Amino acid sequence: MFESYLFPIAYAFMAFPVAALFFTLPFLVVQYRRHGYINKVRAFVLYLFLLYLMNAVFLVMLPLPATRHNLPLSAGTMQLVPFNFIQDILRETSVVKGVPSTYLHLLKERAVLQVLFNVLLTVPFGMLVRYYFRIGPLRCLLLSFLLSLFFEVTQLTGIYGLYDHAYRVFDVDDLMTNTLGGMIGFLAAVWLSGLLPRIEHLDKGVDLSTKRVSYTRRGLAFMFDFAICIILMTICYTLRIPGAYFVSTGLYFILLPYLTGGCTFGKWLVRIRLIRSAGTSTESKAERWSGMDRAMGGSGANSVPGAGRGLGADRASRLDGVLGADGALRANSADGADSALRADGALGANKVLRADGALGADKALKADGVLGADGVLSENSADGAEGAFRADSSIDADRALSTQKALRADSSRGAIGTPNASSAAGSVSGTKQISNVREAGDPTRITLFALILRNGMLYWVLFGLNRMMAFSSSDFPGISRFLLGMLVLAIDVWFFIHLVKHLFQKDPQLFYEKISKTQHKIMFKPSADIHGDKA
Repeated sequence: MFESYLFPIAYAFMAFPVAALFFTLPFLVVQYRRHGYINKVRAFVLYLFLLYLMNAVFLVMLPLPATRHNLPLSAGTMQLVPFNFIQDILRETSVVKGVPSTYLHLLKERAVLQVLFNVLLTVPFGMLVRYYFRIGPLRCLLLSFLLSLFFEVTQLTGIYGLYDHAYRVFDVDDLMTNTLGGMIGFLAAVWLSGLLPRIEHLDKGVDLSTKRVSYTRRGLAFMFDFAICIILMTICYTLRIPGAYFVSTGLYFILLPYLTGGCTFGKWLVRIRLIRSAGTSTESKAERWSGMDRAMGGSGANSVPGAGRGLGADRASRLDGVLGADGALRANSADGADSALRADGALGANKVLRADGALGADKALKADGVLGADGVLSENSADGAEGAFRADSSIDADRALSTQKALRADSSRGAIGTPNASSAAGSVSGTKQISNVREAGDPTRITLFALILRNGMLYWVLFGLNRMMAFSSSDFPGISRFLLGMLVLAIDVWFFIHLVKHLFQKDPQLFYEKISKTQHKIMFKPSADIHGDKA
């Protein structure tokens, strides 16, 4: 009896590597797209689920009939009487009522073992679907029933017409016991959850920006890209385009990533893109101005009195100066010059804060602030966030800066940067220029020159030499063909060693990437529902 169950299990384990090979491709794509990386616990559970399903299918299907033209079952193909297995147990077992010593024989009887195995068959299914997919009891009940129904229909139809007749009986008792096993597994999933981490917490604390792009991920992207490029190359050859190989690879691996910000279809599929290496992008002007502001001792927005917090009338605040007795805000000048930043007059609702002499080598400071009636310096411009001063050179104390616009103070506001302190029409030109610089583009976006250098070395030189050797070597004289072959062989061996070395060292940049100063980056933003619990 046990041998009839062990032999399908042995076949399932032997076939598992082949099934796992075909399962790996969609598994990797789904994991990269849904989670941004491969989690070992998640991979273990899914491959374990695959192994279980293979064992279940083999147990149900095997052994198969000796021929496709099998004979009909003599006892009929359907058993629709519920709990008929009780009659089978009473009829086939040697249990004697009132003799307890005969009860142990039940564990050896075929009818009893068949019921037990039908229950155990779907216990792992209930455990895994609850643990991994986090489904409720009703859905587990339905899925367990549908899985059992799939088994029974497959047997009833002779594997959907592969055999002339059904080779096993459609038994309603099997539906009942399989569904019961699924629900037992659902309850036992609590025990499984104690052995493994909660599936919804696997991605918590994972910082994808610190993860390197693995060669497995790059290889998967390359496989899809190469298949598409072959199609494009075939079209170019069909249209008799000169240099079809160089045209197709140039269009797909150079022009397309340039237009899409470093993406091809394969890279998009696994959520990666090409960027310029860290440290190669030029510092943006806004960052340079921010650095100069810090070097000047905080004469930017961060040094504005009370920036980002309320400044009440009862609190004195200074910009390297003091609040005078007459209510004027005086500054001893952040640049060490004699000019002072002061309020012309006492604190009033409509008095404009004006710079009598300030910073800026080539741009006038556009101040947007006013002194509120309650003694609060109200500033509505975006300067408080982006940097109030912009300097391209050293401080020029000889050039005076005056306000461009006067904004009315909102006397009910007591904080700098209050959204309603003034109208949006009073935004200053300095802030607009900073915003324009920051919106000019991603400093890590890959350039056309970097793409030509990177992919040109890979596809036009390295792969191009191999293509030349394979398809055009007959055009060369004998000695030239021999030398070309030795050169290509030496390059291929060197590249293989180079690739294997970087693979084991987990160095993400190959030689052509270091020369072109490019690298891959994960482009994944986890959605809010990935970590959330399901109802």
